[in-house]
Amino acid sequence: MSRGSIRANSRPKVCKFYVPDDWKSYGGDVFALALDEAAKTSDDLCLCTNVACALSILLPDLKDELFNALYQLGVSPMVVSIPSQADEHLITFDDIPEYTWLHILVRGAFCIFTLFRTVSPAHYTPCMLKRFQALKGIVGCGPNAEIPIPLNQSKANTLRMKLGSNRALIKRIIELILGFKNESGCIASVMRYVAKILSYNVRDDFSFIYYTLVKYESPVLSDPRVEQDVIKLEEALELMKDSDYPQFTRYLASTADLFKLDGSQFPTLMSVAQKVKAEELRSGASSGSETNHYQFVLSKSFGADKDLVKDLWRIHSAGMAEKQRRLVEWMTSEDVLASVRPFYG
Repeated sequence: MSRGSIRANSRPKVCKFYVPDDWKSYGGDVFALALDEAAKTSDDLCLCTNVACALSILLPDLKDELFNALYQLGVSPMVVSIPSQADEHLITFDDIPEYTWLHILVRGAFCIFTLFRTVSPAHYTPCMLKRFQALKGIVGCGPNAEIPIPLNQSKANTLRMKLGSNRALIKRIIELILGFKNESGCIASVMRYVAKILSYNVRDDFSFIYYTLVKYESPVLSDPRVEQDVIKLEEALELMKDSDYPQFTRYLASTADLFKLDGSQFPTLMSVAQKVKAEELRSGASSGSETNHYQFVLSKSFGADKDLVKDLWRIHSAGMAEKQRRLVEWMTSEDVLASVRPFYG
């Protein structure tokens, strides 16, 4: 197993990484122990190690990538076998709850979610409670089953910044999740739900410009002043079309291909899209949830000519208004009214 690259001139931190003597018999104990210590620790690297340990129980094929991610963070995992080495390391299970496989699935899905999105304090608990309710229904625990959120918002965001920033780990997680696509059983159902949520979670530059300009066939896309931007945007569109899972291209693409999706490749169009969305939010045409969803993209600066951006925004607004006018005109035309009349008498 490759150790990746531990930071130069830094001493690796030794953190315990629990493994079961037998996965079937003791996997639940290890998972519960790891999450219990994750909740109690004040050390960020030990937090990452504990959650990595829990994920290795949920997805055993992820273990190599988890170890490499820890090495790159500056962790030297000390493997502790459970229960054979429990006494040696003064580990007791008196205060640690017993986890069934269904509980592991719910909490394991939570651990995956933490790696993919930073959530604000105000939205963290409502968001996670909603996910937990859905997961409990999927595994058959019942909505009233008590499965508390394992970690607070601060720790969840630490995991996102540290483990979630490891591209190789994230790519492997997506690959393993997608591997359950045509499988049966409880874990497959959970992983399909996780995939669905993560597909909604993409907040990159390309998805922002697609859902703001491309989807609505904005007239600015045919403006000669953004010809070079459009050429680059078409390359990004081709990349997405060639992918088996376009919603996960951000995670699965090579570094070179990933660059094609970056807003710096089409800076003027990105700036126009930002202006469009900002005006929609100001007027109430878009919901506040969109602001939260795309906050990272909206806060970026692409260095485009401000006067050009303003002019293109006016062209976009006029084009969208004309489309809306034509739609209303069509819907109130005699032909359309005649076609629906038989249904209403």
